[in-house]
Amino acid sequence: MRRLLSGLVAAAVWLASMMVVPGGGLWALTPMGITLAESRLPSGADGFWQLFATAPLLLLVGVVGLHLRGITGGGLLRWASFLVVALGLALVAAGNVGQFWLGVDDVFILAAPGYRAFRIGLLVAAAGSVVLGVSALKDRTVPSWTVPPFLAAAMGGLIAFAVDLGSTGAALWALFGLGWVWLGAVVFVRDVVGFVLGRYRRDKKAGGRTAGEAG
Repeated sequence: MRRLLSGLVAAAVWLASMMVVPGGGLWALTPMGITLAESRLPSGADGFWQLFATAPLLLLVGVVGLHLRGITGGGLLRWASFLVVALGLALVAAGNVGQFWLGVDDVFILAAPGYRAFRIGLLVAAAGSVVLGVSALKDRTVPSWTVPPFLAAAMGGLIAFAVDLGSTGAALWALFGLGWVWLGAVVFVRDVVGFVLGRYRRDKKAGGRTAGEAG
């Protein structure tokens, strides 16, 4: 029973870590989603932003899963990157919901708490992503050559969230999401390769033992 529960927990954590793929994908589609919403929805871009919270929430679940699996590195950097990214994504989601679902910015017009939480969350999430990439590179939790693309995407996101760059900023916004898709894909491939190799080694060992007993 304990072994079954342990397996279920491990499977749930693995599945959670993979949520960075759909979360990052939805994030990357933001510029396209806004364009389509403005041309096809009566509410315009607001119609898209009402759905956007799904992206940071999926990323948040994925980051928790990656942290529990040790993908975010080790030591102090591991915890620092996890807490900063998680805080940033939580602020993004909370700000989005507050602004477009609860309408708090319509009540507190000058303070605009939803918008401010959203903007601060973007910067915090991007900065934490940079730290996460450095931590993963330092502790080699994934192949070293796979980390620079993620770091580049995180830096691109940080620039896009800090400065209004128009169409360039939109591209960097999408790049930030694609960076998380890339990291999730790298972890997935690593897991599949590890599983296949582990299965092969076990079968080979079992075959050698059987042959020895037969001899």
